[in-house]
Parts: sequence; structure tokens; C-alpha cells
Amino acid sequence: MNNLQRISAKDVQIKLTDIITETSWSPLLRSFISGIDFEEIIEQLIYETEQGKRFVPKIKDVLNPFKHCPYDDLKVIIIGQDPYPWLFKSEKELTVADGLAFSCGYTMRKQPSLDKIQEAIGRTVYNDPEYLLTPDLKIWADQGVLLLNSAFTTELNKPGTHYHIWKSFLVYLIDTLNYNKQDIVYILLGKVAQQLEELIDDSKNIILKAQHPAAASYNKTNWDCNDVFNKANAYIANKNKEIIQW
Repeated sequence: MNNLQRISAKDVQIKLTDIITETSWSPLLRSFISGIDFEEIIEQLIYETEQGKRFVPKIKDVLNPFKHCPYDDLKVIIIGQDPYPWLFKSEKELTVADGLAFSCGYTMRKQPSLDKIQEAIGRTVYNDPEYLLTPDLKIWADQGVLLLNSAFTTELNKPGTHYHIWKSFLVYLIDTLNYNKQDIVYILLGKVAQQLEELIDDSKNIILKAQHPAAASYNKTNWDCNDVFNKANAYIANKNKEIIQW
């Protein structure tokens, strides 16, 4: 489905509407995903492909965060920046991005950002330098962690190219959650994600911030996670909910 110029925006939209309808997020998101604003998002992606550009992840994977994190169990929303913007060369061409922010569930090979996250969790949560985290972060999503990027797609090998395309969806999602949900831990990683802070109702939720782990990877330093994983669990425990097993 990545060659979107071969099919209509409406056909893609219908398939994605069907995907969200099968999830517990349907009452909140179905009207947007079946509406004109989301159709415009698909049209922009079609235009990109008509210009000879490719994007990742595949369109069928953009709603994976909602497929794997049950709405009723939602406790934490982690927002990063871009999906991993490259392909994994193997016997068949795979996208490194699997739709869940920071997750590497298709290749099962951890990317540098996820390595830094794992190191930080081992250091701050478990005091265990041998702590191991599976590259497939569905284990977090199953516990109520919604793993989002600030853009649900990006041009292949060019991060930062699709923020404008997905902004309307993120605004709608946060506005809707502000109205329907409370006691959510928002973890905003990096300057791009932190630009969304003004949209979040901090009278009903908590906002935690840290730099994006990619910077630590680039600089070959420990990632200063600002203790967000312990802080998130402390907030969750205070609300008498089961904490996240990071």
C-alpha cells in the first residue's frame, strides 16, 4: 500500500477506518479517520509518492499504536519525533519502523535510540546494567502505553519531512483525550514533541519531558532521561493503577 498513487485516497481511508473500527479507540477516532481532514492527510501522502518519494512506515502500519494499546487501559503516552526513516536490507525489504514509536518489532534489531532508552531504564528503574528490553515494544503497548511519533510517517531517509502532514491528527487526538480522559502521563521526548505541550490539559494529566535519546546516541553519551520512567510509575501508582513493567 506504499504505492498510493495506484489507489484512491478514499480506498485507503476506508481500509484505515476499518482498522480503527476494530479497536477500542473507535468511538474517539473513527469520525476523524473517516472524515475530510484525514482524507487530506492521505491525499498529501499520495502527492508525495506521485513526486517519486517513498515514506515509512507502510500506510497499513500507521494506526498500530491504537491497535496494540487498549483505550480503556491507557496510562502513558510517549511522543517522540519521527519513525525510523530507513529500510532494513534482508531477504525481503522491511521498514525498520513498525508504527510504534521506538519499536523495532519487524527487524528485532534495536536501533540506537532504543538502546539508549534501554540503558536508561536499566540504570534508573532497575539498577541493572544487564537489563534487557525486547526490540518489540508491543509489551509496553499491551500495558497501556501509547507509542506515538510527532509524525506518523516520514520520507525515506529524510526525517522531519511529514510533521505538517500529521499535525491535524495529533491536535484532534490530544483535544479528544483532554475531553474524554484524565490521569494520563504524557512523556514528551525532544523539542518537536515538546511543542505539543501547550495542547495538553495539565490540570487533569501530568507532563514529563526529556531530550530525545537520538542526541545521546549521536554524542555517544548516557541519555539523561530525567527519570521519566520512575516518575510515570509513581504517578500511576498514586492513582491506584498497576504500574508499567518497563
